[in-house]
Amino acid sequence: MGAEDEGWDDVLNQHLLNNLSDEDSRWFLEQVPIEDEDIISKIVFHSRGVPLFLDMSVDLYQDDINNNRIPDFSKIKHREKLIDRYMNYLDIGSRNAIKILSIPDSITELTLNSFGNCTALEELTIGSSDNLINFGAFSNCYNLKNIYYKGTRQQWSAVALLDEEAQKYFNNATMHFAE
Repeated sequence: MGAEDEGWDDVLNQHLLNNLSDEDSRWFLEQVPIEDEDIISKIVFHSRGVPLFLDMSVDLYQDDINNNRIPDFSKIKHREKLIDRYMNYLDIGSRNAIKILSIPDSITELTLNSFGNCTALEELTIGSSDNLINFGAFSNCYNLKNIYYKGTRQQWSAVALLDEEAQKYFNNATMHFAE
């Protein structure tokens, strides 16, 4: 911490949070409890030790079990679905607290209203993925000021699905390209 933060030294500790090891992931799953080794192995593999993915994988597993379905691990593989699921957990107050959002190249699909009602969102960074992006995902994000696209203006034209409804959320924002 810098000199300006010295008052916090006795209160806060910094900890680097990396992905969990397979051993730690297995321990977590056994505490749930999940006892089937095949299921544990699949969740560990598909979550890749990312705590958020691991937790959401457990939720998906428990939802399948509670609804008498065979656990479907294909859902765990798709990061964009996990993002939608995570955003669904957030109440309106939490959505309104998001001011800056960065969407990595690995996200290839955003569903309608994924980030809807993030009314405080001012800055958006979008990876240069060549996959189509439904910008209806940003409904009611009227305060966008800057949009950074990691690709070129020409690439943007190919991926941006800006219908009339979605366009109004981007009208007041300045577009920045990696040209």
